[in-house]
Amino acid sequence: MLRLDHLVVAGETLEEAVAHAEASLGLPMQNGGKHARFGTHNRVAGLDRGHYLEAIAVDPGAPPPERPRWFGLDTFRGPARLAAWVCRVPDLDAAVARLPMAGCPVEMSRGRLEWRMAVPEDG
Repeated sequence: MLRLDHLVVAGETLEEAVAHAEASLGLPMQNGGKHARFGTHNRVAGLDRGHYLEAIAVDPGAPPPERPRWFGLDTFRGPARLAAWVCRVPDLDAAVARLPMAGCPVEMSRGRLEWRMAVPEDG
C-alpha cells in the first residue's frame, strides 16, 4: 500500500526553503541534518499522523556528490516552493520493479537513522 511519508520544499538555499515553509505553515522548522551522499542539508517540521515537511537545499559546504542530487536540486532555480512528495511502500524493491521510473534504491543514514529510498538516476 502506497502511503504519503513527507512533503519536500526545495530552495536555492536552506534559509529560503525554511522561510517559505515556515511562512506557509505557520510552524517553526526543527533541526534536520546533512545528507552526505547527496550533498544536501535540511530542516523538518512534524505534521499530522506521522507525516512531516522537509525543507532542503544544496549544502554549500559539502563536496559535490558522485551522482545528481535528489529532488532536482542541481538545477533548482527560483523561489523556494513545494517540489516533491515522498511515499512509503511496504516493499521498496517490488515497487521499483513495478515503477522503474522511481529510480534505484539507495541506502541512506544519518546518525542512528537508516532508510532506503528510490532516487531517479537524474536526481
